Order: sequence, then C-alpha cells, then structure tokens
Amino acid sequence: MIESRTYAVFCAVFCCAILLVGKHAAAQAPVQEIKPGTTIDGIAAIVGKEIILESDVMAAEAMERSQMAPGSMTDSALHAAVLRNFIDQDVLYAKAIEDSVEVTDDEVSQQLDYRIQTIVSQYGSEQRLESVYGKTISELKREFRDEMKKKMLGDQWLRQKIGDPQRVTSQDVEDFYNMYKDSLALQTIPDEYDLADIAIAQTPSTAAKDSARSLAERLHDSLIHGAPFGLLAKRYSQDSGSAVDSGDLGFQKRGIFVKEFEQAAFGLKEGQISNVVETEFGFHIIQLLERRGDEVHVRHILIRIPKTQADVQSALDTIRAIRDSIIHGASFADLASRRSVDPLTKAFGGDMGHVVGSSLSAEILDSVKNTKPGEITHPVRAQLSATLWGYKIFLLKKIIPSHKPNLQQDYSQLESLATQFAQQKQIERIMEEVRKQVFCKIE
Repeated sequence: MIESRTYAVFCAVFCCAILLVGKHAAAQAPVQEIKPGTTIDGIAAIVGKEIILESDVMAAEAMERSQMAPGSMTDSALHAAVLRNFIDQDVLYAKAIEDSVEVTDDEVSQQLDYRIQTIVSQYGSEQRLESVYGKTISELKREFRDEMKKKMLGDQWLRQKIGDPQRVTSQDVEDFYNMYKDSLALQTIPDEYDLADIAIAQTPSTAAKDSARSLAERLHDSLIHGAPFGLLAKRYSQDSGSAVDSGDLGFQKRGIFVKEFEQAAFGLKEGQISNVVETEFGFHIIQLLERRGDEVHVRHILIRIPKTQADVQSALDTIRAIRDSIIHGASFADLASRRSVDPLTKAFGGDMGHVVGSSLSAEILDSVKNTKPGEITHPVRAQLSATLWGYKIFLLKKIIPSHKPNLQQDYSQLESLATQFAQQKQIERIMEEVRKQVFCKIE
C-alpha cells in the first residue's frame, strides 16, 4: 500500500499486489448532487510544474482505505501518506525531465498492457472490467497512459541514482527477520503453488483474416469514391467505443496508439484517408481531421478478424499435443522455451515461481487444485493479452500450505524483503535530498 512505510514493505511480499498504480486508478465514486457554492475540485499541492488535485488524493485515499484493516491508520495519517506519495512521484518526474531521462513509447505500451492485463485477470474478463469502470479497454489505456509514462520516467531516474542493488548477506536476512518477527507473526501466508506454464495462442485462420481485410478494402474503396466516412464508421466499425461518434478518437498525442496505427495516423495530411492498416486489433481505415502541434485528431473504422471455432480447436489441439509429448518424456522447460507465447515465463522455461491461489483465475485455480504435485493440468482456456485468447497448461511442482512466515520455508521471500528494506532506506535518503531541490507548495 503506502510504499514509504516499512510495514508495507514486507506485507507486499505476502499480500496481493495493488492492481494499478496511478493517480486516477481508484474506483469511480457515485455521482452526488452538486449544490450552489460547492467547490468542485481544489488544488492539494503544486510540485514543479505539476498540480495535484484534491479529488485525486481523495480517490487514492479511498482505494488505500479499502485495502487496509479497519482502524490500522487514522484519516489524517492516511491523507498525509497518500499526499506524500503524490508529491514524491511528481518530484521524481521533475528530476527525470531535468536530467533528460527517456522511456520509449513501446516501453510505456508494454507496461500499460501488463498493468491492464493484471486487472483483467483479477476481474475475470475484459467485459467485467469495462463494466466496473464504465469505459472500454482502449479508453482506459488512453486515460492512464500519461500517468504511466510520468511514473516510469520517475522510476527510471530513481533506478539510475540507486544503481545495481547490493546483495544482502544471510546475516542481513536473519537480522531483518528478527527485527520484524513480531509483525511477521501476525501475517499468514496463504496456500501457494510452485508452477510453470506453457501458453498457446488462438490465432485466426487465413480465410478469416482475408475476409476481414476484404471488407476493409471494400470500405476503403467506397470512401475514396466519396462515401461519407462518419456514416460508414457508424454502420461498419467494430470499435464500439468510437463507432457511435462516427469513429472519432479526438485529439491524441504520440504514444497513445499502437505502433502501426500511430505511424499511419501521424503520416497523414489533414483530410487524407489512409490505406488499410493492420494492427493487433484488426484492420483500420484512418482519416486525419486536424493536426495541432504534436497532437492529431483522427477517426477510424475498425474491422476485427472474426474468431472461429476452428481457430479455437487448432489452439486446443496444439496444447494437447504438447501436453502429450511432456507426459511421454519431453522436457516441459524445453517446450516452454520453444513453443510458449507467455512473455513473462518463456525465457525461464515456463517457471512462474510461487503463486498465491487468489492471484489465479477461478478456472485455473480449480484445475491446479485438482492436479497432484509433479503432474500437468489439462488445457485451460485463458486470456493471454488484451486482444489475444488461447490455452495454457500448468506443471504443478509442489504445494506450499498456508503458514506463518519463517526462515526455513520462506528464506527466498525474506531475502527479497530484506533487499527491498535496504533499498528502501537508500531511496528515503535520496528522496530527502531531492525534495529540497524541487519547488513544492502544499495548499
């Protein structure tokens, strides 16, 4: 939760991760009647050139409070801690800009995709997430992108100042454990599963892809011959978030769209219509309405590639064949390295490490629970990315039953925790110094 607190440093290892970091990541509050004379919003603080709004602080406080034990922190202490986090993030961002730190648009996209996918896995589906937030995945990405980039720039600056983390000794780990033994005794580590996975994606057939491209080409031809773009977007576009607005995506900066879409959009002249552009979402036709500095106002028509039962069956047949090969003696790690499409585990032979059951979807957890250590689950349907579905199989290496933290069973986690603790003290020293270097005014 509050990163600056020592208690949270070790609790983070044993508790579920916060789903999304950002000033606007709190759940939407119910709409209330606004009376005459009511202040709509206020400024909580000014840091460098950045303004921190009261509404953002209040929303973050509500999110933190929802994840804390009742009575664990007073309202004033929580407010101070949350506001300090906001200020520190903007202080780091100011230093990153001052020192010309950079992150690429691809890095921002990858991190944003990972964070969104983490939330999707917790909510169970994209549809459920969109329902809760009242926005499409694309809209959520556009809303959170600037905050994600600012945070990544600040984190990058801080990493450069910290340098390579120093490895703690076994004595350091033991000292850390003894120092927080009483607090750790209040924690219970839930059942964990030592897992490895292999993921196979459901890819569209050539026929389905050709059909979608053909429709996009016909629409493009109609537009070139004078058909109204807005009307065709409303009638044919499969981007539900923009189709109702004639495909209008509004003004957007670089880095908001996926690479192929962005290259096409920023390469157009005002009024010009692009050729058919293929992205991970399908086939697009883009029109540039207006350019304003480094922003473009575009609209588009999206034709998605239909998912067929044959595609689903092909992915299922592939993962079943891989499972059979492993059962008959093939190496799980070798096949994971060569065949899996899971970017987080592929390079490690599919190894996922110790996974808390609550972090898995209900279907995957049920499959794992019905598997004995050393065995492989049957294929489980899984969402692999924001736009990609497929199947996974899991190797259950062992089960670690629920227990109180101890040096024998949890040494690796405690070692990681002690390292984080040492690094946190280093971060606090750096932050004390840089807070003096950036203008800050708390309203």
